[in-house]
Amino acid sequence: MANYSELTRKQQVRAYLVDHHDTWVDGTEIMNERVGGQRGGARIWDLRHQDGLTILERKHPDPNRDIHQYMLVMTASGAPPATPGPAAAPLCPICKRELGAVRETVSDAFAVGKCIVHGWVTIKR
Repeated sequence: MANYSELTRKQQVRAYLVDHHDTWVDGTEIMNERVGGQRGGARIWDLRHQDGLTILERKHPDPNRDIHQYMLVMTASGAPPATPGPAAAPLCPICKRELGAVRETVSDAFAVGKCIVHGWVTIKR
């Protein structure tokens, strides 16, 4: 996929999320030739972990759509908030190992995370 913009793909993904801040955006809107290219998901990871942006992720609420959605959380000043450093990863409730790939759920009280031993587990927020 050719990039016809003067911005890098990462900058394009950031600009798209800023333009659609505080709303859920389908992954297909980011991972395409027009915005983030085939590696749009990797660019979201970079924005989270390298640039410190708060980008939430969830499975699409429509069970017939097998895609993820993303939302950039903005501060009251209108700027993307910087994460103050890597937060401690939540622990598996069974074996107490750190969980990877924690995702939002429909309920604010719970999330799901992937344990290397037990697979996907539900955790309390």
